[in-house]
Amino acid sequence: MLAALPCGWWFAARWRRAPQPAVLLATRYVAAGQPLKAIQVTQMAARANPDAPGLLDALGMAYMASGDSVNALASYKRLVN
Repeated sequence: MLAALPCGWWFAARWRRAPQPAVLLATRYVAAGQPLKAIQVTQMAARANPDAPGLLDALGMAYMASGDSVNALASYKRLVN
């Protein structure tokens, strides 16, 4: 079982310069069948790093895993633009 989801300003501040841990955590949540937690993780990290390609990709992946193709497409569009 994955640890409880970190939240709030502490989470965003911790990954302000290194979004990679959030991407890894989101990937593990998706693999564990918990795409909504993956979406929460990537959204919080994306607030601190709005143009981080890894986060946008992970967010798109999480949206696809949750069945939300509209938001997945929007995330991938931000990634390529």
